[in-house]
This record gives sequence, C-alpha cells and structure tokens, in this order.
Amino acid sequence: LWGEGHRLRFRGAPAALSADLRQQLRDRRAEVVAVLRAAAAQRVTMGSLAENQRGLWFLNKIAPLSPAYNLSFAARVLGRLEPAAFEEALQILVDRHDALRSTYPMIDGEPRRRVVGAAQARVTRVDCSGRPAEQVRQQIERDHRQPFDLESGPLLRAQIYEQAAGERVVLISVHHIALDG
Repeated sequence: LWGEGHRLRFRGAPAALSADLRQQLRDRRAEVVAVLRAAAAQRVTMGSLAENQRGLWFLNKIAPLSPAYNLSFAARVLGRLEPAAFEEALQILVDRHDALRSTYPMIDGEPRRRVVGAAQARVTRVDCSGRPAEQVRQQIERDHRQPFDLESGPLLRAQIYEQAAGERVVLISVHHIALDG
C-alpha cells in the first residue's frame, strides 16, 4: 500500500483486501495517504555520489550562484490549465523518482546523497496579468537562473505565470545533478 500523488495504490493478491476493507480505504483515502506520506518522509537513505554527480556537486561548490546546470522547460499554455492537477502530476513524478527527492550535503568531509522517502512538490503561481510580454519573459528568465541549493533542496521548481484570461506560461526547472536529460 502506498501513496502516489493524492492517490492510494495497492499491489498484491486481489483477495488480500476484502470488499469492506477496500471501501474503508476509499472512504479514508486522504487520511491514509497523509499517514503514508508522513511515514515515508521520515525514511532517509544515504549514499555516495556517482562520478558525474560528484563533478556537478564540485562545480556547484565553486560557483554556487551559477545557473549553468539549471535545466528548464517553458511552455505557453492556451486555454484551461488546472493548477491542482498540474501539481498532482508533479507530485507523482517526485514520488516515483528518488533523484527529485535527493539533496547533497557534506558529511564527514565528503559529499553524500541524501534521499527522503517523501517530499512535497510545489507549484508557484505568479500573477502577470497586465504586465507587458517582455517583462514576463524577463521574469521567467530570472526564475530559470535562480540557483539551486544542493544541500537543502528541492532540486525541482515549477511556476505558472498567469497572464491574460486563458493564457499562461509554465516553467519547470531541475538541477542537472537530478536530471540527466
């Protein structure tokens, strides 16, 4: 039994859950997911860095404000965009990929990879209505260039820039140490 986004997932023999227990899980899904997420957030695994991660970590220490290893994707969205559904989709990605739940602290003089069992995906909404397109573009560029803190994370950021009615730009940024294209 595990949570994936706001969903509750189960793997096992169909007979392992009675119809009554399935119904109870449906009725209390949000509560069960919250308990599972809280328990997962307490799980921490430590590991060593791969060679390419070690190199990126070192470069980040030399130039911590550099956006050189920020990987970003921006897209104009015309029409309807449900921010809660977008955030849930990102949450599912974070739940599935431990690289998006990792940080890279220095422990005993060595960079280490710290993976938490659960981390919250967040989407920032930016009201750009009434602002000129060039000003919005500059804001998106500034947000893309915002440095990542490898020691405390998160290493994934998402913004929705809301412009005129039905027009938005979505920006997703990840540090290269967590995403290898």
